[in-house]
Parts: sequence; structure tokens; C-alpha cells
Amino acid sequence: MSGTPIAPHGREIGFFATLGVPLSLVFGIGALLGVLVLYLLWLLYITTMARLSFRAPSKRKLPIEDAFWQAVDVSTRLGEIRFYRSPTRPNADTAILVHGWSSGATRMTGRAKAFTDAGLNTILVDLPSHGASASLRFWSAEGSVSMLIEGLNRLNQQSADHFGKRLFYFGHSMGGFVGLRLSKRRGELDLDGVWSGWVMESPMTGYSEIFDETCRLLRLPQLFRWSLETRVLRKFRALNPHSDVRCLGDADMPVWGTLTEPTLLLQAANDERLGNTHHERLVGEMKRSTSVPFEAHMLDTLTHSGAHDHAERHALVASWLTAQTS
Repeated sequence: MSGTPIAPHGREIGFFATLGVPLSLVFGIGALLGVLVLYLLWLLYITTMARLSFRAPSKRKLPIEDAFWQAVDVSTRLGEIRFYRSPTRPNADTAILVHGWSSGATRMTGRAKAFTDAGLNTILVDLPSHGASASLRFWSAEGSVSMLIEGLNRLNQQSADHFGKRLFYFGHSMGGFVGLRLSKRRGELDLDGVWSGWVMESPMTGYSEIFDETCRLLRLPQLFRWSLETRVLRKFRALNPHSDVRCLGDADMPVWGTLTEPTLLLQAANDERLGNTHHERLVGEMKRSTSVPFEAHMLDTLTHSGAHDHAERHALVASWLTAQTS
């Protein structure tokens, strides 16, 4: 028989044969194209996963609608941040309260009562992408702290009489994580007052566990974890070029931040959101700092979320605050 042989896979291979192209080369190019397509799909997948690590809450709490709290919008380089001020009392100390993830200042008014009852000038805040504050396209705690610091400095320029000689901080959940970083970056604050005490309620104290949780939620295969971590850190550094965070461990206490003033820990005994790791890390670090007064309470009646008003918490904060200000 004569003529060009037809390959069993169709005329296309026969066509390449007429051009003198070896079948091995055809199959090799096809394999390379297949690998390239798989690589591009993997790159799209892992890049998308990295972007989701900087997602903001999908829903916001409503702003505070209460005549007692004066709303003040302050412009920063990253956008507007909303503060709420209690009526100013001359020469009074100042308390700053920061809410948790997907919450808002409106959920801190009950917690603020211990401070306002004690006569402190009290400031609540909607973190970026929460409440009435501007959104960050890519949310990070470091970026939020940068926005908070700049906002507080500008608020101080507008209302210096609202900031006293002693500063107190109350952070719930993510607000605790923000407080740790604020403590470390305190040198960037242009305030006359000195930090005099910290109240941490069921605080987040590290990002490592949150990253693990993100990997589980995204159903990320263990094989891709290192690649995601690398991309997340690269994106983090691009968003926060002046940050000293270089690995996941740097976003955990104590490298992320620690507390060097009297501290009160109020921990939900059954923390359905963060578990035990976070508050145990705080307790361990504070015990190592034996010179820092530290008081911790495990509250059986306190839940991680939804405890806007809580009588036992209020009494403990009021008692601790009296001891610090007397």
C-alpha cells in the first residue's frame, strides 16, 4: 500500500506527519500546554485564596444613634474613620474602646458604661470596613491600626481637651489584637497622656490560628499551604511596607505586641469563637512579665459574642478601674 499513513487518532496527526513533524514533538507540546493550563489555574486559585485572606466583613453594624455619643468623622490617608465621644469632662482621664471583627462601636456602649460612670472621657471607634468608617479594599489589622493611630492623632488636634493625662484601653476579641499592636506602636501616637491600663475581653492574641482557620474554611489542601502563606505575607508587606511582620509568628503575641501596664483579662469560660489558645497565650506572656500587675477572670456567664450588657463584667471593670485611678 502507498500514500501517507493516517494515524489512528485522526487526520491532524497525519497532517503533522506530512510536514515532517515528529509525533513525539506533537505530544510533547500538548503535554507542555496541559501543564501550563494547570499551572495558570493553580495560580488563579492560590491568588484568589490569598485575596480572600484580606476580606472585610460582608455586613456592617449600624452606627450609634444616641445623643449621648457625639459622632466625629476624621479623615486619614486611608479614608475616614468614625469616632464617638462622650461629653467632655475637663481634666478627666480617657478611655478608648475598640470592638471585635464584624461588630461595631454600637456593641461597645454597654461596655463603656463602667468608664463613663467613673467620669472618664470615653471614645468609641468603628474600625475600617465596620460601622460608619470607610472601607479598606484589602483589610488587615495592621492597616486598621495605622488608620486608628492617624485618626486618634487628628482627633486630638481637634479636641485636645478630651484626652487626659492617663489613657485606658478596652479591646474585645479583634479589638484586643488591635490593642496589642497599638501598645507596640505607641510611639506613633501624638497624645499627651500615658498608657495606664488595659482591659482585654476574650481577646485575639495571634494570627497563626486565624490563618489555620482560613485554610480550613477555604478547604485548602495541605500541599498549597506554604504557597498561600508566602503570598499572604507578600501582600501584607505590600499593603504595610513599614511593618516589621516578616512571618506568621511575628503576628502573634509577644512579637506583635505586649502590655507593660496594669492589665485586666475578662475571658468567656466557654469561648465558642476563639477557644483557649488566645487567652492562654496572653496569660503566659503576662506571667513572664512579673513586674506588670495582671488580673484575670474566667466568667461562666460570659459568651464571646452577644454580651453587650453583662453585670458581672461591668462590676469587675468598675472595681479594677477604681483601683487604677484612686
